[in-house]
Amino acid sequence: MFKPRLAGDNSNMKYRFARCLLLLFLTLAAGLAGCKKITSNKSAISAGQVKELTSKKIIRNLPSECTIQEYSAEELFDKSKSGIAVVLTDSGVGSAFVVKHENNSTLLVTNAHVVQGNSVVTLKWSDDSKDQAAVVKIGDVQSLDNDLALLELSGNIGKVLKIKQGKVNTGADIVAIGAPRGLEFTITRGIVSAHRDNGRVIQIDAPINPGNSGGAILDKTGCVVGVATFIRRDSEGLAFAISSSQLQNFLVSDEGTMSDSPALANRTTYPSPNMIMEEKPKCWFQQDDGGDLEAANCFVGTRKNNNGHLVYDLTETVSGLKRTIALWEDEKAEVILKGQVYQGRWWTDSDGDVRVKVNGGVFAFVLPDSAEREKDLDRRTDVIFYERYPELKGKILGSSKGKLAQEWLSIRESLK
Repeated sequence: MFKPRLAGDNSNMKYRFARCLLLLFLTLAAGLAGCKKITSNKSAISAGQVKELTSKKIIRNLPSECTIQEYSAEELFDKSKSGIAVVLTDSGVGSAFVVKHENNSTLLVTNAHVVQGNSVVTLKWSDDSKDQAAVVKIGDVQSLDNDLALLELSGNIGKVLKIKQGKVNTGADIVAIGAPRGLEFTITRGIVSAHRDNGRVIQIDAPINPGNSGGAILDKTGCVVGVATFIRRDSEGLAFAISSSQLQNFLVSDEGTMSDSPALANRTTYPSPNMIMEEKPKCWFQQDDGGDLEAANCFVGTRKNNNGHLVYDLTETVSGLKRTIALWEDEKAEVILKGQVYQGRWWTDSDGDVRVKVNGGVFAFVLPDSAEREKDLDRRTDVIFYERYPELKGKILGSSKGKLAQEWLSIRESLK
């Protein structure tokens, strides 16, 4: 395999385009500020149509209305935690909650951007048990009020959290339960600050962080009033949740789409709790036919595949969608996405970045430098090591000559 030259410093050309992606793309009716989607300076190349798969999963006969009994934050956590789950994917952590037991199966809600790119995810419960859940319905991660997904697993597991039928009052006390920054089953408190987008979105001041995405927002009766979805990173106390009315619309609707194109699968353009745009974007996607390539939040890693060839793993930070890319000397490229192999071609553009044209669409990415490759190697070593020793996660291994440290180094060497 031919290894292309490393990209040079092109900060003046592209990095300014990441800033606007951190702001909301909608201007809400009540005056919430946003900004337009800004494209990069990379020239346009015609793109093909996105193949769409439609899910028809519908939930009928949702659990009855909540009671009027109010509880303290401590009581709310104790009564609700068995209905909360941590969502684990290859790319990160999110939250989910149980909405119904049906036909000996359990249905949970989370955000679409938490599970996008995955057909199966791992759920972790408050008793440390784990289950595999299928993604049976997914909304639109580009839509402010439809960034929702439905998960299903066998058996009646966890406590069903009831969904509020009416509108929650502005000023009402609420709690958020989730896994901020991977800190599982964390509860935070706040109030409903305002209703936005004609009641489809509620503004809250409870602390929300990456990992809270898809988690339940509960009122004092333990009723779900919203789904934690995104925050404003340039401000304090500005967090937003999809309202319970929108959640109910999603659950009873037969609409839901999933994107399946190696070039055009990226669609998230607003800042969710799981979206932290890097200062220097490392990938770009052509979003529309004939459009420019737009900066996206992603991680680019390198490794050797089973045949000993160097490949690049391009993983979108928000959706978790991963493309494995092989670049050959004759400018042919292979892109593996969701188990399918797509043939295309690659070249180095004027910025020194790699562009790949495949399946009618185009994307580009920055080749990792030596320092980034070393960090990627450390990261992959940690994944393997802490799967063996989960109880050691976050702890210092001690002397480099110790048995555990030597095992870590051995794993790292085997990955080179």
